[in-house]
Amino acid sequence: MLQAMAIIELEGGIPVHYSSTIATRGPMTPWCGDWHIEGTKGVLLLRNGSIAVHSEDGHTEYGDMPQRDALDEFLASRAESRESETSASDYLRTQALVHYTNRAAASGTRTTIKLPVKKEPRQAERD
Repeated sequence: MLQAMAIIELEGGIPVHYSSTIATRGPMTPWCGDWHIEGTKGVLLLRNGSIAVHSEDGHTEYGDMPQRDALDEFLASRAESRESETSASDYLRTQALVHYTNRAAASGTRTTIKLPVKKEPRQAERD
């Protein structure tokens, strides 16, 4: 499957419309993707490392935001004895969501997905 779409209701009834594809006719996007997040008071856009906020109060641009690479983050998390931002436990929860979304699409029915509760990260022991 090259494209996925889902309407997800998070805890507290927060709706999310998720749309993604790994094939596009447009320009290549960065690895972290381009984001378009709509809220009740405006829109937040992340495009090519820049953030723009469009709200009732106007428009604000934040230029090139510094981006750390995943390896830098991993090494920093080890040095600081904390869980990495891109941890395996988060990845497994993402894969569970993808799996059950695919099952719902195949069956054509609404599916309740209960993801495993994320446990607090364990501090690594220092020598």
